[in-house]
Amino acid sequence: MGSVQAASSKSMVVGPISAEQLLANHHHFSERYEAVGQVELTPAEIETLNEMEFIVLFGSWCHDSVREVPYFIRIMEAAGITEYQLIGVDYSKQDDAGLAAEYGLKSTPTFVVLNAEGGEVGRFVESNPKSMEDVFLGFGDS
Repeated sequence: MGSVQAASSKSMVVGPISAEQLLANHHHFSERYEAVGQVELTPAEIETLNEMEFIVLFGSWCHDSVREVPYFIRIMEAAGITEYQLIGVDYSKQDDAGLAAEYGLKSTPTFVVLNAEGGEVGRFVESNPKSMEDVFLGFGDS
């Protein structure tokens, strides 16, 4: 896993981290996660989301990431999706494996949505007037 000091909630996550590790070791994320509560999805929405793959590039230091990443985790839980990538980046928006550069990261968080073949079908960047799940479901037609 990437560099992270698990003991401190102020440590910067750089590289891959599981949702469990993020929520256990970074109280701002866990507080937001609890505040979000359960997300409800229809069976059709669950089916559509399960046809996608997700890469999340975020900053543990970023207020937009603290707002959006816990909501994303709740959506994944509601859809029964356990396989997705959470990749922390530093202040210069880079990670050790180079995924941020590969995906041209400009803003955090960026949720990269891929089809089953690994082709990018869309992104949710920072925030959107539509709900995150509505944006993701709109990519299902791609």
